[in-house]
Amino acid sequence: MVVGHEDCGFTHASSAVLLERMLRRGISEEAVETMRGPLETYLDPPINPEQTVRDVVEVLRPAFPRDVLIHGLLMHAGSGRTRLVADGARGYNTLPIETLQRLHSEHRRSHAGKKGHKKRESATHVTNSFY
Repeated sequence: MVVGHEDCGFTHASSAVLLERMLRRGISEEAVETMRGPLETYLDPPINPEQTVRDVVEVLRPAFPRDVLIHGLLMHAGSGRTRLVADGARGYNTLPIETLQRLHSEHRRSHAGKKGHKKRESATHVTNSFY
């Protein structure tokens, strides 16, 4: 789960201000210059926290198995309320939720009482019950 927050301080930051503060704190000019490019790239374009969360989810998705769903949420810092901005189940389930639930129920019934079968919820079922 990726959780970003609204009214992030970085939305008000700029590379110029941060680089100047680094110099004032005694960081060498050479070190500051090595950071100029990355900081300009990261800080100077307008930052949209909701889009940033979506982008992070998209970067992480290929690194995990398909049954690990990565959701993106945005939290309001003042109230603590969160809202879903990137639904990890979208784009992974090629079947409607009703079909997945029916298949899951059929699977559980077919294995009910079989020796050595552990009763557990599937990742899809548990994740979809979140909604």
